[in-house]
Amino acid sequence: MSKQPASRAQWLALPLRLSLLALVAVAISGNFTNYGGMQEALQADLGMSSQSIGLLSTFLYVGIAGGYVLGGLLVDRFGPRRVLIGALLGIGLFNEQLAFMPSLKGVLQCRLLVGVAAGIAIVAGSQSAARLPGRAAPIGQGLFGGAMQVGAGIGLFASPFLLPFVEEWESIFALWGLLALALALAWMRGAPPEPQEGQAPQPRRGAAMLPRLLVAFRERRLLLLGLVHLGSLGMGQAVAPWLAVFFASTLFHLSLPQAATIGACGLLLGAMTRPLGGVLLTHGPWKPRLLRVSGLLAWIGLLVLVLCPTALQMLFAGQAPPVAHVLVSLGGVLLAVAGWTLPYSSVFSHADRIGQAQHLGRGTAQSVTMLLSAPASAFGPALIGWLHAQASFPSIFALLCWIQLGILLIAFLLEPSLVQTGSRSARMRMRRLSPQGHVPQTWASP
Repeated sequence: MSKQPASRAQWLALPLRLSLLALVAVAISGNFTNYGGMQEALQADLGMSSQSIGLLSTFLYVGIAGGYVLGGLLVDRFGPRRVLIGALLGIGLFNEQLAFMPSLKGVLQCRLLVGVAAGIAIVAGSQSAARLPGRAAPIGQGLFGGAMQVGAGIGLFASPFLLPFVEEWESIFALWGLLALALALAWMRGAPPEPQEGQAPQPRRGAAMLPRLLVAFRERRLLLLGLVHLGSLGMGQAVAPWLAVFFASTLFHLSLPQAATIGACGLLLGAMTRPLGGVLLTHGPWKPRLLRVSGLLAWIGLLVLVLCPTALQMLFAGQAPPVAHVLVSLGGVLLAVAGWTLPYSSVFSHADRIGQAQHLGRGTAQSVTMLLSAPASAFGPALIGWLHAQASFPSIFALLCWIQLGILLIAFLLEPSLVQTGSRSARMRMRRLSPQGHVPQTWASP
């Protein structure tokens, strides 16, 4: 009888928890782009060239990849709440340290450490969402992912806006550090303990962290799920930095600011479709096929980008107006972005269930899927840049279209087995929870 009030309190605290998770995601992902708009100042002070400025992103994403592994192991050992607090403190302190180390070596070291802390925080934040009760979990994961998109956009636009007021680029990094420190304190004081903590199967007693990670890498479904994640999140993060350059090409007759604005539509759409994917997971007809539908949307979007120039020239007898190219290409980009962002919650929900069913640890299972997508995020933009120097954008999109088709085939083969695993896990969880009455029926997993 004493457990029911605590369960009711957890439900009443759900809006606060979701709001804090969204703010945490903004504080994390703002670091992805917060040097944007300050390239000239950074190049002048640090002696960097326009090509080497990309090292700020490369060092960050290399650190994030390492943080994914550490985050999964730490979450399974200490729980997502404590790990997220520590990771936010790390993001804040390393950003503050960067502000007092205005040398190229110091900046790159701090960006690497910020990346490690950010990778840990992403796993811990997503796991905090995964431990929300019942159907709130996929919605929370989608909201967390959508807020990550918002934070990346804020980081891109806030830095050049604030720079004239603070005068020094070091202060911009310091402000992002203060935001992370403030949210660490807010999470420490305001976030309630995770619902359902301790009810899910834990890693086998005595299982060391590193051997458990190696076992997780041998789990076939996790590896295939990681490839699907690479073809959704990884592909999107590889293409996103080049959308402005794509729309600024001669085919569209747009200025760079206009092209950047149109390219930003993809970022805005992702901020909406990631939470939408979480909502769709709570509806029966979508749950067993969301990975496949999303992969198909992404493939169709890329196919539109490949065929658009030729098809419009044939349709208009070689006199296609630029606005037609803009509208059709924008439609293709939006379809591709929707396909890359809708499965965010689905991938992590499936990884979470596999981690529970195989006793690998929920955080460890998720970190494996995230780590497999990290190379596309870290090196994809540079690879597309190299391809752009050798070929046209339609040729690049044609290559990506073939890769996306392979990912789509993997999703068609993999998703039915994942749904069966999820159904078994749900039945086991309901049998374990229903005698105590912990999960309200309106949110209970189907």
